[in-house]
Amino acid sequence: MQSAVDFITCTGAADGKIALEITNPSNELSITWSNGANTAVIEDLAPGEYSYTVTNDWGCSRTESLFVMEPFPELVSISVDGVKLSVPDNWETYQWLINGDTIVDAIGPAYTAVASGDYTIVVSDGNGCKLVSQVVNVTVNSNKDVLAIPGLSISPNPAKDFFLVNLSLSGEKEMKVRLLDKLGRVHFVRHLRSSGAQSLEVPIAALPAGVYFLSFQLGAKQLTRKVVKE
Repeated sequence: MQSAVDFITCTGAADGKIALEITNPSNELSITWSNGANTAVIEDLAPGEYSYTVTNDWGCSRTESLFVMEPFPELVSISVDGVKLSVPDNWETYQWLINGDTIVDAIGPAYTAVASGDYTIVVSDGNGCKLVSQVVNVTVNSNKDVLAIPGLSISPNPAKDFFLVNLSLSGEKEMKVRLLDKLGRVHFVRHLRSSGAQSLEVPIAALPAGVYFLSFQLGAKQLTRKVVKE
């Protein structure tokens, strides 16, 4: 009597297998497993102990216990540096999420948060096993890196066709203005270089109704304002 055990492929799965091979049986044999099966092969097994009893026509029997093991669960830990999130780059695939929603095209080991919320990442290894990280809460624009913009106003808000942004710039640095949805997709980008009063029209007529974020970045500092498309 020989046995072969296939262990669980991924933590939490139930795809183990045990196969018995009976060589040169002298008579008819019956097999009884601890899980109620009566075949030489049992599949779709969860981790644990499985025992079988083989009995021949003479009433002689043999009992043995076998163990189906699962891999030790790996931990996926997100490193947080301000709004920059990252995990080790030794996984096969990556997918970032915010508040449980998939972030489109955020499929690398690093991601820069554009909106406040709870971030997680789902990774998979070469066997296709998926693991979920811990939840990290990210607040965009903490007091230490908030950007002060004189004369900033956004109107109308809510709006249907466009937002009109008024602000004042000083100095020679370039300000980047972006409109993003809650999944981090960029729908508008404009670079402002002139100093003094500025007026910027942000078109939204083609966008679906919902919540968006206007992001203003000047050097290392950033400011985000929520806007609503009706």
